[in-house]
Parts: sequence; C-alpha cells; structure tokens
Amino acid sequence: MKRFFTSFSQAAEEHGLSRIYVGFHFRKAVEEGIKHGGKIADYVFDHYLRHAN
Repeated sequence: MKRFFTSFSQAAEEHGLSRIYVGFHFRKAVEEGIKHGGKIADYVFDHYLRHAN
C-alpha cells in the first residue's frame, strides 16, 4: 500500500505512531525523537543547504 503525505512532519508522526502500536517504543521516546529530529533538520538546513541561484 502506498502512503502519501503533505509534509515530512505528517510522515514522521504516522511512523512514530506505528512504532508505538507494534511495541517498539513508548510515546515519550517517539515525541522526543521527532523533536530532536526536527532540530537536526533545522541545523542541517541552516548550515549546509544553500539556495540555488
């Protein structure tokens, strides 16, 4: 089944919920992981990605 998302955060949220449902992680771990992943993405975007001219 193909999944379609309108944003990376929507995909991360669904993926996180699936990890909770199958018993791999607790909700707090998923919430913290999504929060830290967002911070890493912001850092990479700000420091390593540049606009194409």
